[in-house]
Amino acid sequence: MRSTLALALLFLPLSLSVACDGGDPVDDGMNPEMDPEADPEEEPDPEEEPDPEEEPDPEEDPEEREPGCACIVDEPALEEAVAPQGPQCGEPLCATVSGECEEGQCSGGWPFVLEDPEALECALTALRDRTPGILTWYLRESIGQFQDNGYLLINEDGTAVYRSWGPNDILYDVWDAQLGQLRAPEHFDDCLTVSDDLQRYECLRDSLESSIAVCNEGWTINIGI
Repeated sequence: MRSTLALALLFLPLSLSVACDGGDPVDDGMNPEMDPEADPEEEPDPEEEPDPEEEPDPEEDPEEREPGCACIVDEPALEEAVAPQGPQCGEPLCATVSGECEEGQCSGGWPFVLEDPEALECALTALRDRTPGILTWYLRESIGQFQDNGYLLINEDGTAVYRSWGPNDILYDVWDAQLGQLRAPEHFDDCLTVSDDLQRYECLRDSLESSIAVCNEGWTINIGI
């Protein structure tokens, strides 16, 4: 009898060890894996996930262009002495207004020769009347060492895009295409009455009152090396 009891007591710890090592875990309320209300495969709320197909708000787009720049190509800087692209819409309003100071720069008092006075009068009248379309000019100075080509695109809303380019001694400059407000109609009316050809010519090349935006940034290259 005693030997049987002793033998039973001897195997009791072994039975308990097996139950602890290989048996099913006991739910004591502290194991989250045993929580019948927990869902291990629960997915996040789709309302909190960003929609990859959602389009950005155009008002927050930093690259959105001014409406007045719509006809101007946003081209990269070039590495050759070539003219930028002209406006992609609008019709020429007048012949190109060409002038020259052959022996030196006009600002130095050298004689200025206006090739076509009627073309300049046409351009100043279009500026006064805000006629939509394109005006162009060309100025040659110092036997071609300095040249200024330019255009002015008058938009339907009365704003205009101004750009000029050309050789400037050893550099070739393409200036920014600037969107701006034209000077008052009275200004161009006064220009039409000026007798000096160079002063009237400068009324065309200095036609913006203020700047609104840059439609395309300019660039400069060295042509002297």
